[in-house]
Amino acid sequence: MGFIRYALFFSLVFLLITFSGSSQGVIASDKFFVEQNMTAVTISPNGKYLAMISNDENGQNLNLQKTDNSASQVLLNLSEFTSDKASIGGIAWLDNENVSAQFIEIKKGVENLLDTKSVRFLLVVQIPGKENKLPIIKSVRTKGSLVDPLIDKDDEFLFAKSGIYSQVYRIKPSELLPHKKRLGRLTKKDGGQFKKKNEVASIEGYAVRWFLDSKGVVKAVLSFSSEGELTFGSMSEGGGVDVIHKWFEDKDKEENDDESDNPKKLILPVALANETNTFYCLDFAEDEERSIYKVNYETGEEKLVYESNSHQIVNLILAERTNELVGVKVLTNGQVQNVFINTDPTVLGRNNQTKRKSHLDVRISETQDRRTAVYYSETFNQPGQFHLVDIDTSKKVHIGSLFPFLDRKLNTEQIEGRVLVEGIEIPYILNIPDMQGRKEVPLVVYPHGGPIGVFDSHYFDATSQYMNDNGFAVLRINYRGSSGYTIALKNAGKRQWGNLILKDIIESTKAVLERPEINADKACILGMSYGGYAATMLAINAPEIFKCAVSIAGVSDVNLYLNSPYRSEKQDEWMKENIGDTVGEYALNKKISPLYNVQRLERPILIIHGAQDRVVDVEHAFRLRLMLEKFDKPFEWKIFEEQGHSIDTATVYGEMLNTAVSFISRQLAEDIQVSQK
Repeated sequence: MGFIRYALFFSLVFLLITFSGSSQGVIASDKFFVEQNMTAVTISPNGKYLAMISNDENGQNLNLQKTDNSASQVLLNLSEFTSDKASIGGIAWLDNENVSAQFIEIKKGVENLLDTKSVRFLLVVQIPGKENKLPIIKSVRTKGSLVDPLIDKDDEFLFAKSGIYSQVYRIKPSELLPHKKRLGRLTKKDGGQFKKKNEVASIEGYAVRWFLDSKGVVKAVLSFSSEGELTFGSMSEGGGVDVIHKWFEDKDKEENDDESDNPKKLILPVALANETNTFYCLDFAEDEERSIYKVNYETGEEKLVYESNSHQIVNLILAERTNELVGVKVLTNGQVQNVFINTDPTVLGRNNQTKRKSHLDVRISETQDRRTAVYYSETFNQPGQFHLVDIDTSKKVHIGSLFPFLDRKLNTEQIEGRVLVEGIEIPYILNIPDMQGRKEVPLVVYPHGGPIGVFDSHYFDATSQYMNDNGFAVLRINYRGSSGYTIALKNAGKRQWGNLILKDIIESTKAVLERPEINADKACILGMSYGGYAATMLAINAPEIFKCAVSIAGVSDVNLYLNSPYRSEKQDEWMKENIGDTVGEYALNKKISPLYNVQRLERPILIIHGAQDRVVDVEHAFRLRLMLEKFDKPFEWKIFEEQGHSIDTATVYGEMLNTAVSFISRQLAEDIQVSQK
């Protein structure tokens, strides 16, 4: 008996260590959840230099590096350039000596008043050379935007300004003034270049977008008239505009027009595509712009080419010489970030069946002779890296990484599968940790938010890899309602908030729990926003599967969520169509709300919420806590006083995940201890 008692004791100690998140993890959370190190790279036309946006402990920098030398120097340090919160929205070579940087500065006034605003202007940085040993920073003081860098022409770029009349001008960097130089009485702003002789295109009306071909020729324009009509037209030879399409010309007619397959779409062009008469477009009728279309206005052909997995698209990233879509700028956690993409994510597999590519490899910049290029690459267990590639020899040189500390350190596996639920195939992604020394591992089910129009990507996901590093397998499910796959899958999620979406999660989990490397008795569920709702509800409905739950910014009362005072009228309409109606379905919404089912909860739950949340109000957390206390249910609780629905900093997100891992580890260890008695 003594031997058995000691054996049991050491077995329990081993299991406790196995489920201890912080001790099992090889890499600390502050290495997973940090600001991206290098975010953009572009090569000069002659191939001698790389311009790069990077972050360090002091903030964002614009750096310069010779392609034959790994040493780099700072061209622009934002912390020294301004005391206000600022960022670089994008960079482009204007020629071999000048780099442009879109500067965005947030000037805060009194809190909650309208004098808080952003200031935007174009900086032009002349790189060090024979005549200037240090970089010279110039700026365009006239309000407007860069529309074409004319990368193959020295000392020229195209700049647009909008008003009652809108124009595009040809501007010389050499004639711009240093950024901080004061204008005297005789000094001409921007070298006096905004004049008729430098004008290359003009229209009557406020130009929203100009569209130029690869040679810098203005081909089309999207503009508002004084009557509020939005007009898209091609530039005619005589200098006028030939109308292609109009919006808002008859608002009453458009609102009542049911002839279209989807009259609620508002697909507007944002960039010229790489095919004749074809444009990249965004659907501005979406709750947030996440879908990119290719539209040929001559044939009327419309094709969905990309959907953002969870964040709003604010701009497109196009290849410099081909206008091919290579990425998007998305708004995430209050910051604009570059996301590089593959618009054709499928490859032909065995028996002519298609499967998704697991490796992202995108050419994002190239020299004038197209013999040297910058590539961005990413896989599920390797965050983004930039490489310089010699096209002739295929020689590859590493330039930098989004997260350098994680380079080649994540020995994990990814498995993609599908499960049939109610006649629909539900895709899922399973990330498995390094199994060395392990026969099986516990499972964390991690449903995404949304739930409609969002999806989990099969490329790098920091949360999944962090959980893997702490010894957990992670299951992500692209349940019905998810975008990124088929229209049928996305549409099938309408009004299935508390019904078939939850069933998709359960059936996918059951399928994965049958795998030999997964411990079927050790599963918890963690989610954010809708995922937090699903975690709480499934801990109530399926205690035989889930041993604990973590809800981060989760919905606890569906009617409260649908009646949020912070939404627009358009968002309310979307909610009624896709989620539910509090007027006609009040009782149903109560039935599917965790708040009114707490008495059935058998498993411990961790509640995490931001006090400043305006998407899922923190009231959801307080109401749930009240009911948990009323029915004496086990729970833990953490409120982040300064956080909203999106996480402001990587540090805070890391703290949240640390808290979640610690909770899950303890619950599974306690469950083991109970089962051993």
